[in-house]
Amino acid sequence: MDWLLDNKEWLFGGIGVVIVGAIGSILKTWYARRHRVRVLMHRAYFDESIQPYIFIKVTNLSRDKGIEITHVWLESIPKTHLMRNERPLPARLRPLQTWETWVEETSIPTQYRKSPFELDRVRLSGGETFKSKENVTVPERGYVAGQSQQQQQEKGHPLNRKKDTHFVC
Repeated sequence: MDWLLDNKEWLFGGIGVVIVGAIGSILKTWYARRHRVRVLMHRAYFDESIQPYIFIKVTNLSRDKGIEITHVWLESIPKTHLMRNERPLPARLRPLQTWETWVEETSIPTQYRKSPFELDRVRLSGGETFKSKENVTVPERGYVAGQSQQQQQEKGHPLNRKKDTHFVC
């Protein structure tokens, strides 16, 4: 505190303002370069199915930067890697875009089935890894987010709302 009082003239004068501004600019640039990603999981069923599935939804929360998802897995023993032909990786997400995949609950090791919601990991092309949380606000009915493999091959194809991409909680 004494140091602040002794140096208040230069600290709050020209050079101090420049130094504080530079530090603020560096922190702002660092924060802007970080990827902001949300990974949520929930249990649901496809229409007319008795088989429970675990759905993993990844959202790019950035307002100006795209991301590329390269790996998705459940951090279980053994690891459960999620590789679906319907949701191929790598997957690129524009800002504020979502992508979703699913795994049959029976594919998850038994000891993790009761509460698997914090097991998922998502890795981006830059090496960053994100952990999942349970999605407690999922609607009763809905569609799986993201594009099907057919849509990715056909540019400009509207979101496919086939029966196989519809779920019920």
